[in-house]
Amino acid sequence: MKEKITRNIGLKSLSVIIAAIVWLLIVNIDDPITTEKFRDIPVTIINDEVVLDLEQVYDVIQGETINFTVEGRKSIIDKVRARDFKVVADFNLISSYDTIQIDISVPDYGEQVRVVEGKYPMMKISREESMEKNFKVDIIDKGSVANGYYIGEKTASPNMLSVSGPKARVETVASIVVEVEVAGATESFSVKSIPKALDANGYYIDDLKLVLSEKEVDTKIKLVQTKQVNLVVNPKGELPEGYVVTSIEYEPKTVVIAGDSEEYKDFRYIAINESIVGATTTIEKEIDLQEQLPENVYLVGESTAVIKIKIERVKTKTITILPKDLRIKNKEPASMVRHVDGLPINIIVSGVESEIKDLTVADIKPYIDLQGLKVNSNSQTEHILPININPNFEITLVNKPVTIITITE
Repeated sequence: MKEKITRNIGLKSLSVIIAAIVWLLIVNIDDPITTEKFRDIPVTIINDEVVLDLEQVYDVIQGETINFTVEGRKSIIDKVRARDFKVVADFNLISSYDTIQIDISVPDYGEQVRVVEGKYPMMKISREESMEKNFKVDIIDKGSVANGYYIGEKTASPNMLSVSGPKARVETVASIVVEVEVAGATESFSVKSIPKALDANGYYIDDLKLVLSEKEVDTKIKLVQTKQVNLVVNPKGELPEGYVVTSIEYEPKTVVIAGDSEEYKDFRYIAINESIVGATTTIEKEIDLQEQLPENVYLVGESTAVIKIKIERVKTKTITILPKDLRIKNKEPASMVRHVDGLPINIIVSGVESEIKDLTVADIKPYIDLQGLKVNSNSQTEHILPININPNFEITLVNKPVTIITITE
């Protein structure tokens, strides 16, 4: 038996070798070794909490995606897809230079697929201090509601959002807003809105490194009806002695308000009660009209009013006249009036300085009234009559001037 096995051993060995060569030739012809390039394969980051726990954030400045070449049998390589690769950067292995070696594997194919180019790629990161900041959500209404309606309340839920990310980027955020289209609206409504970050100039910040705590905000818009009401200015209190209010001016005279409460339904005018206690000069003020309104009643458009309460000092002035300056009222045609004497008469008037400083006899038009007096044949009968002045002036007669006359045929 042994002799049979060892007989022609050289020839048998050569046959085995030739068979192996033939098999290799057949395999390499039918299923040869080939290579395939894969480009822009995304790298999965794991265990990045080792950085985040230090209250830091990071940017990948190299190695977010990688390129590499693999080899293997054609039958295998033809089946491999980009999704079959597990490409991982483990932050537990981060170096002091902030680099991490990227591991490439193909779990479903094991050693049948080998990386031959780009086998040891590196990821490099930069670190920054992280920051989180809270912002109230502001609602911006776009468009105009229907005529006769007004936006009474705008509410957002949640009404506070946080923004987190690199400190330098978070600090550029000035506000968080949601935009709501209200054009032509005639009733209250709710809508989901996407919050956006704005900088100090009102421009939107489109930065993937900034993370908002909510992706959507529930926004409610309450519409109420409007009406027009008058403004009334009421000076309150007493002025010092010798001062008076001479005029009250204000703008606007009317404003539009909105609401749906009982207070709104009964509201007829806005009263501005302005204290003048102790005032000796003109009062000019800008009034916040919303502060004059009850709760749940809103202003539409004008929010302030300008008032001017003119206060002037009262003074006296003496105007000297002669009897011939007196006009005579209700004189009978067939009568003659004679003044007993021709001495000057002092008329003392009081009023605000601007009214009396240039006052003349022609302005006050002094007169006597003969109503009820009869012509007396006795020319010696004397009548003492009070002197009156033009009632059209805002002045007061202080003294009681008189003149003595006789009336004859």
